[in-house]
Amino acid sequence: MIIMTTKAEAFQQTDQLIRQTFIELGASKPISKITISDITRQLGMNRGTFYLHYIDKAALITAIETDFMTQLTEILDKEIGETMHIENYYAGFPYPMLTEIFELIDQQRALLKLLVGPNGDPYFIIGVRELLLKSLLQQVAHLKGQAGFRGDLPDNYVGEIIVSGILDIVMIWLNEAKPISKAAVIDIMMKTRFLSPYQLLGLPDNKKTSD
Repeated sequence: MIIMTTKAEAFQQTDQLIRQTFIELGASKPISKITISDITRQLGMNRGTFYLHYIDKAALITAIETDFMTQLTEILDKEIGETMHIENYYAGFPYPMLTEIFELIDQQRALLKLLVGPNGDPYFIIGVRELLLKSLLQQVAHLKGQAGFRGDLPDNYVGEIIVSGILDIVMIWLNEAKPISKAAVIDIMMKTRFLSPYQLLGLPDNKKTSD
C-alpha cells in the first residue's frame, strides 16, 4: 500500500525538520552564531526552500517561541477553574496544571535549554515570566473575586517571589545532568508552594508545648 504525501504534509514535515535542526545546532553553538546556511547545509537543502518557510532566522525563532507560548497559555487557561488546595497537597494529589506543564517542558526540553541558556534568547524567559504572573493574578481573582495578593505586601513583590520560585525549580530540572522524574519534580513544586522557608530549612519546631 502506497501512502501519498500531500504538498501540505510535505511542507509541514520540512518545517519540522528546519525547527529540529535549529534546535540541534543550538546544542553546540549560541543562537546568535547559528546561520541559515548552517541549517540548510545540515539538511542538504537549498536556501530557497528555507525562505519558503521563514523570511529569516529571526522569524524562525519567533515561530518556535510563539508555538511554545501558545501551548503553555492553553494549559494555563484550561486549568484556570482549578486551584491549588492545600488538601490536595496533604493527600498527595498533584495539581493538574503542574502535571501538564511539566509534561510540556519535558517534551520541549532541548528547545527550552537552548532558549533559556546563557547563549539563548533573554527575552523568551521574560515572556514566560509575564505569562505566569498574568495567570497567577487570574487564579487569585477567580478565588477572591478580585486581583491582588496580600494587603500588607506590594503585589509586585509577592508576584515576583512566587513566579521566581516556580521558574527556579524549572531551571534546576532543565539543567540537571540526570533529571529527576516528572513526578518527583512536581512533588517538589507542590511542597515548596505550601511549606514556609523556615520549614524548608528543616529546623526543629521550637514552640513550647504545655504539660
